[in-house]
Amino acid sequence: MKFIRFSVLSLLTLFFATSCELEEEIPSSVNTEQLEIKYFTKDISFPTVVKNTYTTTNTVSSERTENTPTKLNTDFLEFETKEDFLRLTSMPAIKKGFIQDWKAAYNNFYCLDDEINRIFDNYDLFLDQIEEKYQVTSNIDAITEKEIDNQIENLVKPYPFITYSKESGIDRKTYAIGFDYLLNKDGIIKAEGKIYQYTYDAVKIIEDGDASKIQLLNQTNETNEALGIVVNKVWHRAKENPSGRVENQLSSCTSTKDRYRTIAYEEQTISYDYQYSEGFSNYYIKLRSLKKKTFWWGNHETGFLRSQGSFTAAFTGGITPTYTSTAYTGTYHTWYVTLYSSPLVRGLTDNQFRASVFVISSNHTASGKNNTGCSFGK
Repeated sequence: MKFIRFSVLSLLTLFFATSCELEEEIPSSVNTEQLEIKYFTKDISFPTVVKNTYTTTNTVSSERTENTPTKLNTDFLEFETKEDFLRLTSMPAIKKGFIQDWKAAYNNFYCLDDEINRIFDNYDLFLDQIEEKYQVTSNIDAITEKEIDNQIENLVKPYPFITYSKESGIDRKTYAIGFDYLLNKDGIIKAEGKIYQYTYDAVKIIEDGDASKIQLLNQTNETNEALGIVVNKVWHRAKENPSGRVENQLSSCTSTKDRYRTIAYEEQTISYDYQYSEGFSNYYIKLRSLKKKTFWWGNHETGFLRSQGSFTAAFTGGITPTYTSTAYTGTYHTWYVTLYSSPLVRGLTDNQFRASVFVISSNHTASGKNNTGCSFGK
């Protein structure tokens, strides 16, 4: 089907053209010496890259090229211990420059964060093309606007880890933002001989580490003992809303000045392993920078994102920690601050664990491009 002014084919080309660039071979080993010297005071075991020929993506005759099972972007990282993996998930938020140095060392590993950024970049390129074509917004009539809306929504729809709305643009919808640079595009890692898939709604575990079972994960939504696949539920205490919100005990705010918008909000991810009675949680402050292009909001890189505040939670023992994040070096359209990352908590029920990571009160401020800024908390 071809629309009057923009064709689906042209957008498909934008979204999927970079897939052919993923043909390089991964080296047999990764040089992590500089990472260890620069960022770690305690010994850590770095992951290796595992060649993988399986994907969770259903294959059809017209499958997208980047979802071909033999492509490089299905490879995943293998960790000696689960603790090493969890330790690395908080590093990008607490060590400036870490993510750039990490990706330089693992330059041939295509992670979920790379896939998300590729989609973001192509979405923003599409908005740039619309803005160039329709420099006077009054030239976009209601029919054309609806057509463009539908094209964007249809192109984002195949990606379960992407969310989109006209007022808040395109964003990630993943288990936790700090995990994305360690997962492959299907959300896969391997640790201690088990394969884990982290998605927004569940953590799935292939107990025997058999990679051929990866292709069964999409259709396995409950624990299947015969297959040896465990499915654990994930809860998210957050729901972004451009107008600001307080929901599920967390809060957000939005500030818009001219064509620039900053969205800030608390976000908490809670997962629970029923088989081993283990719980894990992350509590973030997430900041987003956007710029309006005609009628749509696109991501906007800026060096001005920052936040500060305090919070009290069940896990702080009555203490109210405070934090301040200075203006970041480099430019970002999304940034986050990890305020809490739990170790694996064993022996509690799911309700007991969820109560133990409850945020009691909070008070935060955020600022961004063009003097945008707002306060939020509960």
